[in-house]
Amino acid sequence: MLRSHHLTVNNLMFQNPIESGLIAMSGSSEDALAGAFFGGLVGLLIGAFGRKPEWENFAKQCEVRINHANFFKIRIPFGAYHAKQITRSSFAEAYAAYIFGLPNSSVAMSVKALEGCLKSKYKQVEGKDTQNKLIELIEWAESKLQLQRSNVAQAIRMLRNEVVHEDKIVEDSRAFETLKHTSEVMCEVFPYTLVNYPTFCPQCNRVTGSYPLAFDNAYIGYSLNLQCNVCRTVFPVRTNP
Repeated sequence: MLRSHHLTVNNLMFQNPIESGLIAMSGSSEDALAGAFFGGLVGLLIGAFGRKPEWENFAKQCEVRINHANFFKIRIPFGAYHAKQITRSSFAEAYAAYIFGLPNSSVAMSVKALEGCLKSKYKQVEGKDTQNKLIELIEWAESKLQLQRSNVAQAIRMLRNEVVHEDKIVEDSRAFETLKHTSEVMCEVFPYTLVNYPTFCPQCNRVTGSYPLAFDNAYIGYSLNLQCNVCRTVFPVRTNP
């Protein structure tokens, strides 16, 4: 089992607060959604939901998905982020697509994130690159890395089914399960115990330090209040991929 080989990620810093997932949010759905927007999705979604009643209904649906993800405490795979940068953007996009009601895109990006993670681990273990497909990488990880914990084994079985049955109609629930199981496997393949999480002060508009985030708290939606070490403003922080 990989859990005994914990990786302490203590130099994982990000270029900006959107990339780090470090977004200050209030309790309203509008503020929560503001922290989740990604580039081109903004124009697409505003165009599709331009009228106020439609936008408010869309915002409520997104908030329900956010609360659902927070309730189940999906771990953020910081260890895998450290191993390969593309894994970070892929997993973050998978989460954003799920929140915005784009389940096909969410599943596709979850699969891309997992594939990048397993290819990184394969190179680390075998000492060479691989062109294996995801289903082959999953089988390799299951046998070579002895992923035997019950929840991880279940996650692998579910992910294998996702890969095999690519022609199935994708629903929100399937996108969520794929995201959750991808996170479970990635955190097992690249475990960590601690990550130094950048703290972004909205008053100073700058990264002012870092917060030692333990693995048990490193899940999507973990929230706390921090005080800026420059202007002394107390601001809320909510973790996102």
